[in-house]
Amino acid sequence: MKATLFLRKDHEQIRNLFSQYRQGKGSGNGKRAVLEQIKRELIFHTQIEIELLYPELEFMTGETEQRMQAALQDDRQINKTLSEMTQTSDEKQFEAKVAGLIDKIDRHIEEEEELFEEIRKSVSEQRLEELGLEMEDRKRLLTQIAA
Repeated sequence: MKATLFLRKDHEQIRNLFSQYRQGKGSGNGKRAVLEQIKRELIFHTQIEIELLYPELEFMTGETEQRMQAALQDDRQINKTLSEMTQTSDEKQFEAKVAGLIDKIDRHIEEEEELFEEIRKSVSEQRLEELGLEMEDRKRLLTQIAA
């Protein structure tokens, strides 16, 4: 599976979890359980991007490079926000933080997927395939470690 397809599938999974959260699948602890799944998936996803995707694209220049740097900063900020969220005890404040984070991640996903076209133009099909396999292996490993 190509790297861009792997990432797109991850994005779909994350958005499905957002939908479950917004629909209130379960209340209280049920929503928090969905949020824990979201956190786990986002941590894995951003880790894979930071370790595998961004280093592969270091050669990019101009506007594409700026957009990649912004995406990398977003990934780091998302991870920081996720770790801080669990420290919020007020339910209204917590819900507001989650809603804001979901909106930010939705925008981030859209921006990242716009970069996929540039990535496909700049990276060979073979390398995208290899990178996708590396991403699959890394996610499997991260999942095993977290279990």
